[in-house]
Amino acid sequence: WPAHNGFKASEIGCNMKILQKYHQSWLRFDLLFTVALLCIAVIAWTESGMHVNQPLAQAVELARDRAEHDAADIALGLQRNLSLLRGIPSTVAHTRQVADALEARNPYLQSQAGVALNRLLGNAVADLNAVSVLWVMDLQGTCIAASNADKAESFVGTRYADRDYFKSAAQGLAGQQFAIGKKTGIPGLFFSTPVLRNEKVVGVMAVKVDLPFLSLWLSQAN
Repeated sequence: WPAHNGFKASEIGCNMKILQKYHQSWLRFDLLFTVALLCIAVIAWTESGMHVNQPLAQAVELARDRAEHDAADIALGLQRNLSLLRGIPSTVAHTRQVADALEARNPYLQSQAGVALNRLLGNAVADLNAVSVLWVMDLQGTCIAASNADKAESFVGTRYADRDYFKSAAQGLAGQQFAIGKKTGIPGLFFSTPVLRNEKVVGVMAVKVDLPFLSLWLSQAN
């Protein structure tokens, strides 16, 4: 190379090599610095995500625990209500008027005492305010008295011999069934118990809870 401004070609070549090495070192430093910045950014983002996700995970866990606790409370409340329902027909079946009606049949039911039995069942339903209908059946499954005897959908005269809850009670056992009402067409839960006189089954007492009542229980429990 020709000399310029007093520099020899060899000196210029040496300086160029030094500049090239410096430039390569700067590129490596710049690359390492960029990678380091990226690593720092990733670590910061991860840590911030952990700080955000940790409260979120805690909130989800708390909500899950609360939901499980609420579900257990609802289940317990329903079990208590169902136990109460099972006891209603058994309690009413022990009244003397029910067994008298089953043994006397038509002469009794056509008397003032028979009318009084329907009124007794109607008052029981009104006082409980938790059941739809309460009624008495003979061993053939025919309803002879009911809480809705004075209504258009009266159960009196309707036969229920094909219902599982009746069959169980007629055999001396407590019965229960989910079914569609024969007279109303409304689905509900049916509970039954045998009516005894001198330790002998003389009829069946049953109670029904319509589905709207069950929906109300669930909405109150929720």
